Amino acid sequence: MEVDVLTSPRKGYDALVFVDVFRSSTTIALTLEEGAKYILPCKTLEEALDAKRELLKAGEDVVLAGERMGVKPDGFDVNISPPIPAKGKVVVYTSTNLVRQLFKVPSPPEVIIGALVNSRAVSDYIKRMDFERVGIVACGEWGQLSVEDFAGAGAIVKKLGGRLTDSAMLALLTYENDRWRDYVKLSSSYRLLESLGFERDLSICMMEDVSDTVPVLREGRLVRA
Repeated sequence: MEVDVLTSPRKGYDALVFVDVFRSSTTIALTLEEGAKYILPCKTLEEALDAKRELLKAGEDVVLAGERMGVKPDGFDVNISPPIPAKGKVVVYTSTNLVRQLFKVPSPPEVIIGALVNSRAVSDYIKRMDFERVGIVACGEWGQLSVEDFAGAGAIVKKLGGRLTDSAMLALLTYENDRWRDYVKLSSSYRLLESLGFERDLSICMMEDVSDTVPVLREGRLVRA
């Protein structure tokens, strides 16, 4: 198995793992683990609002969750703090970075959501599925690298093994640096969320291997594998 780390999804992989540690990947994994029916990712705020209305008409119990640059949009039920309280409910979901990256996939292969909280579970799932070529997308911020996502990708690379590309080796080196958590606290995404009062979210997102849930995309919905 060849393992690559990317900053944007590309064709040519049997599986793409999307890593957005602060906060989308963490929130999606933990929300599904807490019992959400499924998560419906929407690219825009308008699409998310429309989707909630349609699902309510269909008799579903719905939570509308989202953020733009860390802030809950007008008309939304909750921000994306992990986990979203949605046991037995459908979560309509939009975010600044992960969802934008998710919709770049032209013809999706297996799509997986990975984070620090489920890095072991994701690597075990990939091994069981025996993919030949795996791309781990460190989502970053608006096309820019972020330390936490590169380290999160490295955590999966470490537990996955295989033939590593140069970028996968760099992600692994980041994760294996004993000081990576200190550097994360200096990052722009960490400082933004800290300034908005999301210290608890940041603490949860930095936890490792506390979830056995592997979110996968099935017919436009994120569900447990």
